[in-house]
Amino acid sequence: MIDFKSVHTNLHATVLIGADEEWECRVRRISAKGFLIQGVQGQPDEGTRAVLYLNANERFVGILRQAAKYFATLSISDQQRARAIECMDLYEGTAPPRVANRIGDEPVENRVRIEPKEVTVLLKNGDEVTGQLTDVSRSGLGVSMPAVLSPTSIVTIGGLTLRVKRTHTLGYGFELLNGIARDISEARAMDLILRAALKPSDRETALKRMTKFALTG
Repeated sequence: MIDFKSVHTNLHATVLIGADEEWECRVRRISAKGFLIQGVQGQPDEGTRAVLYLNANERFVGILRQAAKYFATLSISDQQRARAIECMDLYEGTAPPRVANRIGDEPVENRVRIEPKEVTVLLKNGDEVTGQLTDVSRSGLGVSMPAVLSPTSIVTIGGLTLRVKRTHTLGYGFELLNGIARDISEARAMDLILRAALKPSDRETALKRMTKFALTG
């Protein structure tokens, strides 16, 4: 990709790796030679065939190169380059500027899946519910748990105070209320959040994955 102009983006997409691995992902950069994808789980072998569904109308077939934890480059054929250039023109400038000072000010956040870890969710009425922490970003957490909360409910997990921001079939996305300064790195912010949310016995394995993210991101 270094031989061609590229544009930075922040696009939601789906990638099909091999025959049966499908992941939601973010396209972080587009060039005439391919795409930089964030959100790839595990570490696929270089040379693995993959299909990127950028939207309802755009489908690119290619080979994964420079694959690492959470990131991979999809290299496409010469026949697809004209369409990739059209996407560059269409989506240039879609990456949000990083000018916010506190968590929650930026409209789109990177989310990183972790190995599910048990957490205790303390409700406002004093009840406790057990859930599984499944992903983290610098703005909050994703927790799989029973549907017991209403929109904007406030809860406590470990040393964190959070508010319901999203609901889905398996649980909730929580927004962090006690913010972390924007001037620290994204990986460091995730590290601090996991340290505050998890039991000491669960921190080591989760933080190892965050270290991998920091090294490759």
